[in-house]
Amino acid sequence: MDHNLPRYMDPEYLCMPRPPSRHPKMERGMRAKQFLPFSPLQGYEDMVRTKEEIQGLVKRPELSEETQDRLDRRLLNLEKRLREGLRPQVEIRYFEEVRTGLGHILEVKGTAKKLLLTDGLLYLDDQIIPLPSILSVRTARAAREK
Repeated sequence: MDHNLPRYMDPEYLCMPRPPSRHPKMERGMRAKQFLPFSPLQGYEDMVRTKEEIQGLVKRPELSEETQDRLDRRLLNLEKRLREGLRPQVEIRYFEEVRTGLGHILEVKGTAKKLLLTDGLLYLDDQIIPLPSILSVRTARAAREK
């Protein structure tokens, strides 16, 4: 035995036969069951999915490129009208995220007060809406600010 080598590298140790197992050999079918997916909370995922459906949570809608371009044009037009001193009435559909990727689609009507493209915010009467969450914009008649 070479005393400079660790035991697991010693040639005598490497050539030793494997010790017999104390446990009986397991059947192949039973061995396969060990690797089946395990869920400690059976039914939890179904319960969460049901709860989301009850709350009315939906996935964030993806806008087509054409719809996104139309939305961008409407927001630029709205910003121009606000710079001219107009305070247009708007109807906004937007996505309010509750949990990552899930939320509610809300509609709000109000008077546009300010639109900050650099900050990505639209100020309505008493509400601030992030621009990335907006799905559609409709403007009504605008009145000049007095």
